[in-house]
Amino acid sequence: MKKHIVLFMFAMLFLNACAGSDKSAENATQPQVAAAPKLSEAEQLVRSVQFTDEGIKKLFKSESEMTPVEFEAYLLSYQRCQLDDGKFKSDRCPPQNIAYDVSKRQLDQEEKNKIALKLLASDYETVRLAAAREIQAHPNDTDFHKKVFEFAKKEKSIYVLTNMTQGFGFSVPKNEEMLTFIKDHVSDENVRMREIAANFLADSDVIAEHPEVLEPLMNLCTKDPSTSVSFYACQGVGRIHDDGLVPALEEVLNDPEQYARHDHVTRALVDMWLNFPRYEHTSKDAYTAYMNYLKKKPRTESVPASESLRINQLVDTSDEYKNWQKEAKYFKLKDMISVYSDIAKDDNASIYARKVAIEMITDWGTAKDLKALLKSINSSKVDGIESVQELLNESIENKK
Repeated sequence: MKKHIVLFMFAMLFLNACAGSDKSAENATQPQVAAAPKLSEAEQLVRSVQFTDEGIKKLFKSESEMTPVEFEAYLLSYQRCQLDDGKFKSDRCPPQNIAYDVSKRQLDQEEKNKIALKLLASDYETVRLAAAREIQAHPNDTDFHKKVFEFAKKEKSIYVLTNMTQGFGFSVPKNEEMLTFIKDHVSDENVRMREIAANFLADSDVIAEHPEVLEPLMNLCTKDPSTSVSFYACQGVGRIHDDGLVPALEEVLNDPEQYARHDHVTRALVDMWLNFPRYEHTSKDAYTAYMNYLKKKPRTESVPASESLRINQLVDTSDEYKNWQKEAKYFKLKDMISVYSDIAKDDNASIYARKVAIEMITDWGTAKDLKALLKSINSSKVDGIESVQELLNESIENKK
């Protein structure tokens, strides 16, 4: 009997050992549940407030300054916002609603840049956009520009990317990869991205060191469907002292259907023959094309474009201007005043163009030049002429 009891006890011990072994093996094969990642101080802070205007304001302890943690928490709060065509919906984005209030709080810009750069890696487009908008890098901080560019190369959101490029500073002319990246966006379907590309390519250093940008700049200036893109590109074209560009610019001015970009193209021409404030360019062909445009008749409400008449410092007392006059033999001030006077008296020209013409004659000419307009303008009966007459009389009075 005792023998049976002993055998039974050994059997039970064996079964328990096997069961324990099986359970250990079972536990070993069970997937382990990962511990929740520890929240940063900024993440904890943003979770501690309500997603309302007043709630987001509670992120900050002070009315006049903010800590790096508070600033990071503020940017992180954008993850619950929604975008509509690249803009934060005001009814769905409390942090955007209080953005002006936040901007008044002091925090070193270098600290802001560091935090914003970190958040460019966020999984949330809205956080990356908020962070990109906060970047204000020093123009010559090439190391920081390169760090921003590394994020830009991977960015899929055009809205974030267009804001991120402000972090490129002055590095584009010196960085081949960065310049290629910009050139690749001259045909981007997003207008804002083409504006940015045009603006970078129009930089004087880019033009001087990379003549290959001329072709895309000319295309943007003369053919891009967006006049805002044309504006930036034509600025760059005007910095290129090349008479070979004049015929293409003149072709745009000869097309009345392209009147919306006429003032941009004429800006380029004026830079090519005047180049205020440096007075370095002396293109007779550009001057002739400009004058031909102003002389073109019959004038209309759109041609000449009123802003095409506005020229800064056509008369100057600087040594640079005097040296320019010696080279620019084609330029005669009396000829310019004569053409502008003809526009001011022309009932076919727009009221705005006539007023700008009078403003310029006032800047460049004499009371006699203005009085010569009186008879024609005072006898005019076209709609809106009263404002032209009033401006002329005021200008003559100011010349006394």
